[in-house]
Amino acid sequence: MTFAQPVTDEHAEMLLRALNQTEKPLSAIKPLSEAGLRKGIPRAACPPKPRFKQLLDELTAQRLVRSAREKSSVVYWSESRDQQLCAALSRALAERPLSEKDLAKAAGCSAALLKAVLKRLTQEGRVQQWPPLKGKTPLYSLQAPDPLFYLKTSCAAPLKKLKDTVTKTGKQLASAGVSEPQIARALDALLRQALSLQERAVIPEPDRSVSDDDFSRLILARMVELDPSAANGALVSVRQLHRSLKAEAADAEQFNRVVLRLYAQGAVDLTRHHHPASLPEDERREMVIDARGNHYNGIVLRA
Repeated sequence: MTFAQPVTDEHAEMLLRALNQTEKPLSAIKPLSEAGLRKGIPRAACPPKPRFKQLLDELTAQRLVRSAREKSSVVYWSESRDQQLCAALSRALAERPLSEKDLAKAAGCSAALLKAVLKRLTQEGRVQQWPPLKGKTPLYSLQAPDPLFYLKTSCAAPLKKLKDTVTKTGKQLASAGVSEPQIARALDALLRQALSLQERAVIPEPDRSVSDDDFSRLILARMVELDPSAANGALVSVRQLHRSLKAEAADAEQFNRVVLRLYAQGAVDLTRHHHPASLPEDERREMVIDARGNHYNGIVLRA
């Protein structure tokens, strides 16, 4: 007579180990269906099929496992892999908008895993989907679509021709005492007239500002999103953190003010850059600067 193997918590640990596959890089990981996951576990060690599905549902409810529907089946991957991928995506998108293909390459993961995670992050509002720059491929970013990003590409050739024309006209008028600011004002009026913007009312942008208290909590959470090991004291780049929060901050001053307040409260530690003068101005502006002029380029969560 054959007895069924008793179901214990060891089965849950076994499933998590199978999903984590810690010896493999993200690029070697792919979401596994229930059937695919069962194939990777010795038959003698597997719980009964109904309990197997129940365990997956329990682990998913506890956020130890992530799941998504893919074609005709549900696929699963571990929460630790999900956190690693979210951090990799945040780092990649902090630099510039990217397509799904470029994101998969930058994050070092499979296309299937990226698609599932990216869909969720977009629905949660943590990642923004941008219209295609060319063709039909959408772009993704941590911020709302930037009109300048599109205009710089689509208007590159006309702008070069316009620049040459304005330079030539400026030289012709310089002898008559016409200054560069006058040329600039005339050009602004011409563009508004040509684009029918002269009489159009300016529509104010929606207020995306958050309170300092809410922004404090957002900073602490974003540090762990950028690098899960930050929860254990790993150093996070202030510049990277600043870039990832531009869409949420009212302005750069709020980021500077709130980080210094967290430092004063003992919630974080800051590391000082000893030679900020050696850096370009745009890099220094992304750091945290205190009243004494100290520039901080690293931030650490305190236990």
